[in-house]
Amino acid sequence: MGKAMSEDEDKAAVLSVLEAETAAFMRRDMDALAEHWVRSPQARRMFSYPHLGVKVLEGWEAIDAHHRSTLERLPKSFAETRIRKERMSVIVNGDTAWAAYD
Repeated sequence: MGKAMSEDEDKAAVLSVLEAETAAFMRRDMDALAEHWVRSPQARRMFSYPHLGVKVLEGWEAIDAHHRSTLERLPKSFAETRIRKERMSVIVNGDTAWAAYD
């Protein structure tokens, strides 16, 4: 069994996965994006917009359809946009991690 990671190392690993998922989205690489998700009915994505409020997608099929629909609407130049993650909170507890950000 390997050496346990420190809390900072755990958080850095979570952030690395989030960056890789974002990079896959920006490249429009749906296969790579899907590798960062649990593809099951229990998967859940929550997000909010000022004009729509909070939206919850449940199940991988709904999340995947939303990703594909979003990418179809966005111009190709969107990939050049810089993504900011503000007010980042990462909590790691055992084999589970939770990240939230604006």
